[in-house]
Amino acid sequence: GVSKLFRRLLSVKKTFLSSCMLTMCVAIGVSSIAKLSHADDFAQPLVYEKAVSQDFLKELQAVLQFADNQLLNAQLSKIDLNEDGLDEYIVRDGSCIDNHFCEYGVVAKTNQGYINLLRIKSFNLMLGNEYTKGVRNLRVYNNRLNDFNYTTYIWSTSRLSYVRDTSA
Repeated sequence: GVSKLFRRLLSVKKTFLSSCMLTMCVAIGVSSIAKLSHADDFAQPLVYEKAVSQDFLKELQAVLQFADNQLLNAQLSKIDLNEDGLDEYIVRDGSCIDNHFCEYGVVAKTNQGYINLLRIKSFNLMLGNEYTKGVRNLRVYNNRLNDFNYTTYIWSTSRLSYVRDTSA
């Protein structure tokens, strides 16, 4: 009777405490992950779309001077790099195959047409969370196996383009 009931209550209490501990650990873990995901050290991947206009591709070709096969199926990512309300374009080589080095170009539209801000070959290109002189930094990855091995490119006002950050 009473001892059986007591053992049952003790078992329920242990299960409840274990459940609470697990929930607390999960909550602490999720909280830590959330804090980690907002850290300044994380880069933002780009979302690419197919280029739609042949005229636009011709303008890009004039600026980036990609080979025809690279521009044929070029992929574009629109992003406002300097928060002026106007999108710049990051162009990925159309002949690029996942997990290989690809040609990337960064272009901006001006009153005189498109200008080249950076052309580089890399495994991946992402947006950094930092800004230099009001323009978002770019991270260039040349090591497929190590996401922490990247080179930062920063805005140069004297060159009006991205340059490798040599300060680190």
